[in-house]
This record gives sequence, structure tokens and C-alpha cells, in this order.
Amino acid sequence: MKKPDKLLFMLTLASTFAVMAGLNLLTPMIADDYRYAFSFSTGARLQSVGEIFPSLAAHASVMNGRLVPHFFVQLFTITPRPVFSLLNAMVYVLLLLGLYRVARKEESRYDWRLLLMVDGAVFLLPPAFGQSFLWLAGSMNYLWCDALMVWVWVPFADFILHKRNPRRGWQWVLLLAGSLLLGNMSENVSATAVGIMVLWMGYTAWRDRRLPVWMPASALFTLAGWLVLMLAPANRTNVGQAVQGVNALFTNFQAALSMWMQHGLWLSMGFLAVFFLALTYGKEPRNRAAFAMMLFLGSLVCNFMMTAADYYPERAFTGSILMEILAIAVLLPSFTEAAWGKALYRALACGLSLVMALQMVGALPSAYNRYRQAQARTEEVLQAKAEGTLNVVTFGIQGNSRYDAFDGLNELTDDPNYFPNAYFAKYYGLQSVVIDRFE
Repeated sequence: MKKPDKLLFMLTLASTFAVMAGLNLLTPMIADDYRYAFSFSTGARLQSVGEIFPSLAAHASVMNGRLVPHFFVQLFTITPRPVFSLLNAMVYVLLLLGLYRVARKEESRYDWRLLLMVDGAVFLLPPAFGQSFLWLAGSMNYLWCDALMVWVWVPFADFILHKRNPRRGWQWVLLLAGSLLLGNMSENVSATAVGIMVLWMGYTAWRDRRLPVWMPASALFTLAGWLVLMLAPANRTNVGQAVQGVNALFTNFQAALSMWMQHGLWLSMGFLAVFFLALTYGKEPRNRAAFAMMLFLGSLVCNFMMTAADYYPERAFTGSILMEILAIAVLLPSFTEAAWGKALYRALACGLSLVMALQMVGALPSAYNRYRQAQARTEEVLQAKAEGTLNVVTFGIQGNSRYDAFDGLNELTDDPNYFPNAYFAKYYGLQSVVIDRFE
């Protein structure tokens, strides 16, 4: 290990955390955040952790069975906002470290070039960055889910790529606990995570003629958490409504296909190019290529599982695109033995980091502008309330870029009964709120 490598690695993580902390601190409460500030069982404003549990029981009947992410959504509505903002930035860095940890070569502890490639790809490629990584309700369902997923996968990568088992008792406990929580995070991402684990287990059993017991245990714990999610009354109703008839399924499939064509096509082509290069020229081609191909197939399954949903926002594509990024990242270290591979490695690291840095420069002032707009609106609403006006007309806020949570989100409308309007009004003690313009 060279000291400059470790220094550049740590500087990359520190600078990313600083930018993400800034973006998070400049992201106010939006849309669903106001709804989750109230108990689903009583309708009253949440005041303590104990009130969250009966709220989640009601939530499973009327919304969905994602109890783990929505516990944290409700928890962070009763804590000071900076607590969530800083923790969320830390989880984003943990996501990057998890992706890096799965993809790196065993001897390359501080491969800052690979980290830069992963960092740049995650910052640049997800289509709804602000909703997935900055918005409170969105982060719990996407960022935290995906960060947990990649760390649950770390032991699988260690064993398949490096023949290393988790040896200590606490590693087993963390793996099984993380697997159970992961299962309850997402309808499609959690199910896909189980499917990829099964593929890795099949490959391991074929290759080694044996299967470490922790592999099926992790998959079963993840499956158990997912069944708790899917058997919730609200989920049974939601799936039944989404798949009524062939026409509905075809419409949903077309939506999933369009999402992949718009946001995943070129990355998929890039993966296939890297995959065949790795088979032809790479070091350790069999293990890395097999491991990566299973990730890639999982990304496709994760996307097209949304055929069972009648609503597919761009933020729900986050898990699929991260699986594709990871599949490519797993293959890239295969090329570092050849001169041309080293050149490609450095070019990708340099190019992605340059574009990421320029985007970061533009993202912070844009997010600050939206934050100030949100502050101004809150002041306007509270002033109206102080003057005795309880039916308030205000303005909506449009996103300036992918790097603010307002982008692509219908946070307030001209309909006072639309749930973000209703809960925004309730949160500030008003009778109703509507907008007459966007700013």
C-alpha cells in the first residue's frame, strides 16, 4: 500500500461526504415527509418513538408493508433535521464503500481510481438523484435499502471472488440481521436480492461442490423479511389492483420497458462490452464474469418486476441502475494487468470524476436556491396563519436539477385534497393549502 493511494482514497470519501452533507442540509421536508409526521393509527402528530409502532401497524393495512424504511421515516420526522441530513450523507458514503468493497481486488485495499469510478457513476447515472438520495421518504426506501443490500452481498463477493468466509460470530449476527431488514425494504429490490443470492449459491455449489451454510441462511432471512412485506394487507390489495387483466399487465410492462430503454439501455450495452472484454483479456475471467453477469441479470429482473406495479416513478429505477454499475465495477479490476487496461482504468476514473466534480459545483447553489424558496414559502404560510387566514394560496416549487428533491416531484398542487396539500396544511395548522403558480 502506498501512502498517496490511501490519502487520495480518504480525500475522495471526505469530499463526497462534504458535498452530500451540504445537499442534504439544503433539502427541506417535502410531500410524503409531512404525511409521515403523523400517526397512521390516530392521525395525531408523532411525539415519541413509542407512537411509531401502532402507526406502522396501521400503515401495513392502508399503505404497504415496508415497515423498516417507514419506521426510520417517521423517526426522523421527530428528530432535528440535521440529524437525518448528516446520517443520510454517511449512508451515501457507506453505499459507495459497499459497492467498492464488492468490486475491488483483494490486494487493492485503497484503489482510489476504482472508488472514483464508482463514485462518479453513482452521482451521474441514477435518473432521480434528489428523490432517491436526498428526500427523507425517498432516501429511506432507496438509498438505505441499496446500501444495506450491497453490504449484505459483501460476504458473497468475498467467498466467490476471494474464497474467504465470514469467521467471527458477530459477522454472522450482522449478516443475518441485515438480511432480515433488507427483505422488508422493497418489493422489487429485496426480491431481486434474494434471486441474485440464489444464483450465486448455485454457482458456488457447482464450482466448489459445497455450499457454506451462511449463504442459504442469509437468503432465507432476506426472503422472510420480504414475505412480511408482501403479505401485509395493503400489499396484497395493491398487487391485486395492479395486475387485473392482460391489458393492465401489458401497460405496466411497457412502462418498465420504457424506463429501461431511457435510463438503462446504454449502461447495459457498456456492461456487455466490458463483459466480453473481460472474458477475452481479463485476469480471473470465470469468477468475476459469472458474478457480474448474475448482477446484470438481476438488474433486468429488478426493473421488469415493476410490471406488477401500476406506478413506476424514476426513483424506483435506482436499485436496477446500481446493480448495473456494480456489475461493471466488478469486471474493471480484471483489466489492470495489461497496459491498455490500465489506460482504460485511468481514463474512466479521470473522466467520471471530472464530470462529477463539475456537476457538484452546479448542484450546491441550485439546491441552495430551492432551499431558500422553501423557506420563503414557509414564512409566507406562517404569516398568513398569524393574520388569521387558514385557507392559504401559495406557490409550488419546481426542481432546478436532478440534484434537488423537488425535481420531478408533485409536492403541492392546486387540489386542496391531494394528500401532500392536505398534510402540508395539517402540519402547519391550516385548513387548506393550494398553489396558483410555480417558482
